[in-house]
Amino acid sequence: MKYMTVIYVLLSFFVYIIFCSVTYMIVTDIIEDKFNKKTNELTHSFGKEVLKQLSAVKLNNSVSKMDLDYIKEKLNKNEYVKVFNDVIIKFNENEENHLVTREYMIYFEEIILLKIKKVERKDDTIKSYMVFVLGEYRISNYEISEFLIRSLKTKSMYLRVASLKTVAKIGNLNTLLNAIKYLSKEDKYIHNKVFVDILSQFSGDKVLLNTSFMECFDELKEDFQKVIVENYTKNKVTYVKDQMLRLLKDSNTKKETKISIIRYFGSIKSQFAKDEMIKLLNKGEWEYRVVCAYALKNYKDEETTNALIESISDKNWHVRYNSATTLLKFNESYIISKVLEKNDKYSRDILFYVMFDNNEISYEEYLEKSRKVEVV
Repeated sequence: MKYMTVIYVLLSFFVYIIFCSVTYMIVTDIIEDKFNKKTNELTHSFGKEVLKQLSAVKLNNSVSKMDLDYIKEKLNKNEYVKVFNDVIIKFNENEENHLVTREYMIYFEEIILLKIKKVERKDDTIKSYMVFVLGEYRISNYEISEFLIRSLKTKSMYLRVASLKTVAKIGNLNTLLNAIKYLSKEDKYIHNKVFVDILSQFSGDKVLLNTSFMECFDELKEDFQKVIVENYTKNKVTYVKDQMLRLLKDSNTKKETKISIIRYFGSIKSQFAKDEMIKLLNKGEWEYRVVCAYALKNYKDEETTNALIESISDKNWHVRYNSATTLLKFNESYIISKVLEKNDKYSRDILFYVMFDNNEISYEEYLEKSRKVEVV
């Protein structure tokens, strides 16, 4: 009997938990439906007023204090905040409106700072939304910059990326540099491609940004140096060539950084860089030889061709492969003849393999030529 009582008590408890959970979900759905209905209604009234004020600012017309105070007064309610943010986000889809938004949002600076204080101790999900809308507001001041830097100090990769993206959107150079220095110092990882995309979104003076990177380059760890060089490569930044060449020649430059610089010069041509890449192709470590063999594809001349004809016999397969690929890109029949004259089976085999890989010969032709190489 005692056990039956315990069982009934436990069952009752589970039924109570299930009842509470179902009730919670129903109530939550009702509240959410009411909220969505209210925001839909406000879009056609309050939302139109916000858009009207933005349009006035865009046309350099003044907005009355009474109209601004009306918007400010409503922003203490969540449904109005939601509509306000939706209008701002939609307005910002046109890049030409970004400066207009920044000018307009200055009127709401005090409200923004109060909201930042409220979310400071909230969880990362709520912080992430605040960080996101700050990127849409596009205004910058000390308090906002400090909040964004503090938001980088998180275990959440999502919040970290969102914070850096917002810093870039706002376009404050010092804040972005401080953010990158902090991430580097603390080894806070962000994927290279994502990082480069974020740097491309910087809304400030990009020339000043790219030159400023070189001033703090040596302070940064290898992964972050790579990101900066990859940013230069992606955006075809030519005015840092001299600094990149200095780093390429410097024996103290870290390996992964130097590899990124070689790839940079694969896109941004420099005669001096070509000479350095040929030196590395001849005597550098195998990682450098691999990248140089491919980067030299944009330096078609006799000196480069001769260096690649030598490196196609390299003991490393990847160096041979990239050397053959580059030589074939030069599209000169005499080059193939020179490789065949070397009487080196590895050189000829990799040449035929790359030709097959590029669909220049069939698989059967590749096998036939390979057999002839073996016989020789």
